Amino acid sequence: MLNQTTPDSAPAAGVRVVMHQVGPSIQGPVDSTATDRSGMFRFRFSADSQSVYLLSARHHGIEYFSAPIRGAGDIMPDTVLLVVSDTSTTISVQAPNRHIVIAPPTSEGTREIVDFITLQAAGGHLTRVSPDSQTPNWSGPLPPGVLDARVGESDFSPDAVTIERDSVFLFAPVAPGEKQLLLHYWIPVAQAGLTIPTASDEID
Repeated sequence: MLNQTTPDSAPAAGVRVVMHQVGPSIQGPVDSTATDRSGMFRFRFSADSQSVYLLSARHHGIEYFSAPIRGAGDIMPDTVLLVVSDTSTTISVQAPNRHIVIAPPTSEGTREIVDFITLQAAGGHLTRVSPDSQTPNWSGPLPPGVLDARVGESDFSPDAVTIERDSVFLFAPVAPGEKQLLLHYWIPVAQAGLTIPTASDEID
């Protein structure tokens, strides 16, 4: 396990790592261990070929997860990298990329919009967290007049996203690396034109 405290990551010692199994018969934590001085950890188990496994670790109050682990047959990977990081309430969150897909008109007189936003915490080695429960980690504009806006399959839970009229607010921590926020919403076909604002807002 590595801790991205600086651009040069360091071993994360003494951190509790939890193994989660998601399968037909078991969904949840199945084992845990702590990292040693070099950040290493080990699990011994019989893999279920119908299950997917995840590793998680809590650091400074934030839960970090590995990529899903699925073995080829009964053979699981020998090495899994889990990265945690220190937190900051002052670094900004940027939206370097935004992709829009506009669907054809529906019989109800609307068009579906798929809005794919990439978010990234500035600095590259810290997790952005809110100073309090009322302050979002990032906010961005939506086109005027959107209907039934909702969160799609993203790196963030829908519970951590609030959509109010023409704005979206993210309250979840933003860990290092590019994170994806996928939104679905509709606009009336009769609406004159469509203005797509740039999701470039930063919260410092």
